[in-house]
Amino acid sequence: MNTVKCHEYMKYSLKCQKLIISAIMSIHHLDPRSTNEVARPRLPSSVLFAFGGWSGASPTNAMECYDSRAGAWVNVTVTGEIPRAYHGTAFYRGYVFIVGGFDGLEFFKSVRRFDPVGVIWQEAECDSVHLTYGLMSMCTQVGGFDGVNRQGTVEVYLEDVNSWSLVPSMLNPRSNFGLEVVDDVIVVAGGFNGYGTIRNVEGYDYKSRRWNNLMEMAVNRSALSCCVADDLPNVDVYAAPRDVR
Repeated sequence: MNTVKCHEYMKYSLKCQKLIISAIMSIHHLDPRSTNEVARPRLPSSVLFAFGGWSGASPTNAMECYDSRAGAWVNVTVTGEIPRAYHGTAFYRGYVFIVGGFDGLEFFKSVRRFDPVGVIWQEAECDSVHLTYGLMSMCTQVGGFDGVNRQGTVEVYLEDVNSWSLVPSMLNPRSNFGLEVVDDVIVVAGGFNGYGTIRNVEGYDYKSRRWNNLMEMAVNRSALSCCVADDLPNVDVYAAPRDVR
């Protein structure tokens, strides 16, 4: 920003000054739908998918994407996909895999594969799925249920000393939530707070060691799952709109 302020165009061009000042003001109150060409956030390099979960009295097939650069959720639900909760999710070789789950009547053994480019769901062979989970080279335990209360505590495993260390607790205790890491931030989505399913989303920044509330999802749900999809060629389909003109 200092480089921009000190540039000769800013010194001698009144038109440029007005443009940059307007952009700076927009950035401080960033709206993903802003029509300001300079201030609009760039498309993200990755998006966080939140799939299914328990909403109200039954599972849902709701699918939303979190655009971290715009700080917004986008509804990308595919009509006709089977609702499910308590499933596993992973992004692998360009596809999103949904493993198992429960639709309220049946416990699934099947694996479903979502193609983000073709925007279609297909059955997948179980032995073709290789699930890997990583959390910034750390093992982190977040929230949960101790048999009496929902928890907000967060612990990080320190491999060097073979022990667990407490870090700041979540703002909203919960269990049965979705969790992933996007842009070096742990994102916790939805869950059950002991009274009902929630749509609240919060993120933990390891650098600042702080939790912050993020934009809520559109659907209250627990027992959902999340994954991050990187380098999608059609990421604009899953990102918040940048221009409404």
